[in-house]
Amino acid sequence: MLSLSISASPEAIDSIKSDLTKTLSEVKSSHRVEAVARGLGFSTYASMLAATKNSSVSTAAFSWTETDGYLKNHNFTVAAEPFFIAIGRVAIQQLLVH
Repeated sequence: MLSLSISASPEAIDSIKSDLTKTLSEVKSSHRVEAVARGLGFSTYASMLAATKNSSVSTAAFSWTETDGYLKNHNFTVAAEPFFIAIGRVAIQQLLVH
């Protein structure tokens, strides 16, 4: 399985949200962002935002298992690819900047 880690920042989260809005419109926005938070190791979207805004977390590794589990618990069945693409774009952008 592919393993992706990103530098957690408000800009990274906004980029992921934007990508997923375009590719997963059938999933309610609140569920998309909560699924991203779970996938990046946070208990809620609010806790992820707080951690990224105050820089208390530097990197986050993406877990499809956590993302998929959250979505299935809320009756959404989606492919992993949109999430890996959105997070992969952020990872590539961050590599190019450094």
